[in-house]
Amino acid sequence: MSQEVYVGVDLAKEFHQVMAVGPDHQVLAPTFRIGGGRGGVQEMIEDVSF
Repeated sequence: MSQEVYVGVDLAKEFHQVMAVGPDHQVLAPTFRIGGGRGGVQEMIEDVSF
């Protein structure tokens, strides 16, 4: 069974801040930073995969 996850990304020059919440607005994980580029996006996908 899959769960809906909403991800917000605060973009910045060096690092981006990421937050994930569920459909009930409950925070699913603490906010975390990712780097820019494809490596950062891959890191985000791995960290948000529940």
